[in-house]
Amino acid sequence: MGDLASPTHLSFPLGNLTSVSLLPFSPDTDSDVHAQVLARLRAMTPTDKARIVATLTKQCDALATAGIKERHPGASDDEIRMRLGVLRAGPELMLAAFGWDVREHGY
Repeated sequence: MGDLASPTHLSFPLGNLTSVSLLPFSPDTDSDVHAQVLARLRAMTPTDKARIVATLTKQCDALATAGIKERHPGASDDEIRMRLGVLRAGPELMLAAFGWDVREHGY
C-alpha cells in the first residue's frame, strides 16, 4: 500500500479483482486540508473508525436495497435480502448457501 501521507495510489485486493487503485485526495485538495484530514484520521480511535465503517456499510446497503426495489418493485422482503446477498457475497456463495441462482433470478 502507498503511504497515506503522500498523494500516491493505494492498491488493495477486492473480490475477483486483482486490485483497486485509489488516489486518497483529489489533485486540487490544498496541502493544508490534506494534512488536517490525515491528522484527524490518525487521531481517531479504533472504535471511531469502526463506527464510521458501520455507518458507511448501512448507507451502502440502503442504496443497494433502494436499487433492488426500483428494479424489482414486486419483490418480497426475502427476495430483496437474497438479491442484496448476491451483491455483497457474490453469486457463487448465494447459490451454495441458499440455492439462489442469479442465472434464474437475476441480481
